[in-house]
Amino acid sequence: YEIVCEGILPDSGTAQLYIRVATGGSADSGSNYYTRNINDTSASSTATNYHLVTNSVLSTGKGCCASVRVTNANDATNMKMIESRSVSQIDATDFFSMGRTSAYTPANTVSGFRLLWSGANFAATGKVRVYGYSNT
Repeated sequence: YEIVCEGILPDSGTAQLYIRVATGGSADSGSNYYTRNINDTSASSTATNYHLVTNSVLSTGKGCCASVRVTNANDATNMKMIESRSVSQIDATDFFSMGRTSAYTPANTVSGFRLLWSGANFAATGKVRVYGYSNT
């Protein structure tokens, strides 16, 4: 899957953007996301979701743009990779996240995803587009 967020803003205040992949139709909130920045040499941390934008997005700012790729989504045995690149605005300063990567480890196929603001519902303005890949 390729998920493209275009100019999205939270409905109020500031928030951080997260994603959870779904397996069997339900978003997985277990500690199954092992995330690190691409150039980070420290050990990856376990979380209950994947943190797409590393800093808060302002509801009155220029919006957040992100590209998220979920690979190996149809494999019911091996881990999946979630990777993202994003830009957003923090306190009137533009911010660029060159890339983050997460290993998603459960032995399930990915059936969808859920976007969240700071762990809560996803009420936003802007566009979210989803594309699928086929290798047949």
